[in-house]
Amino acid sequence: EKLDRLIVVDISPKAYPPHHQGIIKALQSVDFSVVESRQDVEKVLGEYIHEKFVIQFLMKNLYWTDDKKLAWRFNLNTLAEKYTEFVSNAIKFGVFNGPTLFVAGANSNYILPQDELLIRQQFPNSKIIKIANAEHWVQANNPVDFNAAVKDFILS
Repeated sequence: EKLDRLIVVDISPKAYPPHHQGIIKALQSVDFSVVESRQDVEKVLGEYIHEKFVIQFLMKNLYWTDDKKLAWRFNLNTLAEKYTEFVSNAIKFGVFNGPTLFVAGANSNYILPQDELLIRQQFPNSKIIKIANAEHWVQANNPVDFNAAVKDFILS
């Protein structure tokens, strides 16, 4: 196997109702033929997204191309086109027996108690932990506890 261990952040292997259309619209609204700086991109995203940490998280996916233009690291057109298909279908694959850490935000509803059976079926060697004072964007809401949990898992 190519994977020894796995960390999954605040998501279960199940279908979710679509709800990120606003973020996709914000990403699509950035015109890379016009923006000249990361600050320009931040301003455009801020017209659609009001949580500063979400904007900062999304901006980690920006890079400078060889021709000195900003661009997204991901294929936004495909993401937008296939988004509903991605989220409305449960993840279907075999069992991963390696150590797996599921990190949930204590104030998030992405990993529910009823999801634990499904998680254990596909990831029998898994551990689920909840990070206090965190919603779905766990690493942004509580980076100190998130990083400590990840470090403990990696070093274990």
